[in-house]
Amino acid sequence: MRAALLLLVVAVAGGLAFWLWAAGETPSPGPRDPDSPSNPAAVEQQSPPAGESATSDQPIAGDAARAVPTRTAVDVSAPTDLADAPTACLLAVDHATGQPVAGAVVQRLKGGAEIAFTDERGFAELPLAEREQLAVVAERYLMRMAATRLGSSRSEPQRVELVRDQWSVWHRLELRGPGGRAVAAAFARIDALGDPEPLAHPDPVVARARAEDDRLRTLFAPLHESIRIENGEELRFASGRPYALEVAAVDDLAARIRLDAADRGRTLRVDLQPGLFVAGVVQGDKGRALAGATLSRQGGDPLGLICTTTANGRFAFGPLPAGDLTLLVRHPDHEPTAFATGAGRSDVVITLHALPSSTLRGRVRRRPGLEPIEGATVSWTATSNPPLTARTAADGTFTLPTTGDVAGRLLVSAPACIVLEELVAPGAPFADYDVLPALTADRLAGRLTAVLAGVVFDAQSRPLANAGVRWVPAAEPQPQLPSGRRTVSGLVLQLPLTVTSRADGSFELETDRFGPGRLCLLVDGRPDAGIETTAVAGTKQDDYRLRR
Repeated sequence: MRAALLLLVVAVAGGLAFWLWAAGETPSPGPRDPDSPSNPAAVEQQSPPAGESATSDQPIAGDAARAVPTRTAVDVSAPTDLADAPTACLLAVDHATGQPVAGAVVQRLKGGAEIAFTDERGFAELPLAEREQLAVVAERYLMRMAATRLGSSRSEPQRVELVRDQWSVWHRLELRGPGGRAVAAAFARIDALGDPEPLAHPDPVVARARAEDDRLRTLFAPLHESIRIENGEELRFASGRPYALEVAAVDDLAARIRLDAADRGRTLRVDLQPGLFVAGVVQGDKGRALAGATLSRQGGDPLGLICTTTANGRFAFGPLPAGDLTLLVRHPDHEPTAFATGAGRSDVVITLHALPSSTLRGRVRRRPGLEPIEGATVSWTATSNPPLTARTAADGTFTLPTTGDVAGRLLVSAPACIVLEELVAPGAPFADYDVLPALTADRLAGRLTAVLAGVVFDAQSRPLANAGVRWVPAAEPQPQLPSGRRTVSGLVLQLPLTVTSRADGSFELETDRFGPGRLCLLVDGRPDAGIETTAVAGTKQDDYRLRR
């Protein structure tokens, strides 16, 4: 689908409302509107390798650090949290004709990973471990959302009606460098100049499709973010409003153009010229040059430029088109600042103010035995400064030189352990940071969890795949005692009470909800009578037989 499925246009409030909506349970679609909210098409945003930069004929200050692009290729490795076999089935059809739509992409709402394509009959079988929001994306159709209905199949699929896109505008971009030479690829940052046109439509399915498409474009290709474009590629824009495009290439070329998205099917020529640089020095309160200060552009730029000052505090930031900009400057021991300047200046002096310094000390231990962990990574991040990082010694202790007077996020990570995140003030008293094992076998050995395992059969005593199995404890869990610290995550296990049987009907359910309860099959989303049993800490019981 590439960047042609790209652009944008929804108010910030709408985006926030969508996030709140997406975080909750969305009901399964009713009989008439089975195109339940589906997952968005992730726009491909490939980039040059981090640290890649090219030369320029433009003179810049000597002995200065050059800004480098940080755009990197998207991770396209296959998701590892899918089921072993299909657990749901979507049917994509054209809303106007009812005909199947082949080649539509089914993507996850979180992360945008592609998990299936519709076949010639419009079907896409989905190996989902649990119910989640998806998007269905097809060329020249509006993107639709769908909350997966587990248990749907080819005989009873989840129907998604796709609406042909008659409202967007596609422009083909022709990238040219000095002398008219073709530029193979570049990055573009797109800003909307004006309000979008109203989304109302008399057909409720079309109205909903337009609203979903607008939300998904905001989520997957928001305004102000960089996208990779190839020479001759088409970009999709919402009609009825103008746009500003800033384009840059890794060989120090840049351009800024304005376009009106009212004219359809235009070819836009983008003439990239040698970009301008902002060059100068970053210094402390007393005029001492600051090495290791990082500079980025406020609001972002196509290449995601990052610059780190040299030992003499020098930097050269670019390539940039002509115009004003604001640099964000950070240093671990100084207050971050925003510095307004203009592209092409070579005499910039940026002064940072020092932060008060302190020391953060602690010890990392593995639960439940509380053994010290050597070589664990501890990082502390406050405000917008880069993280400060240390590794634990043989006795699990660490020391971090912290600055400022605002609490920062402390991340503790160790092999085969769950990451612990806390809010910790600089110079806080010595404390123990205890991490949980990440592997089921280790948690069982430490009596932190129990495992209930077995096989699900159908009425003919055949192993049943994709069946929901739930543990229903007899007693509500006891509330966690307050730790007296501001733990964000990693203090307690977050284990699901429901799992799905594998292709051979087998299942394993790990829980830290001990004591008596029921092990049940889910029927129409609700637990049945099930088997009365007891979950015992540190034990794996694998002889359960559940029958539908």
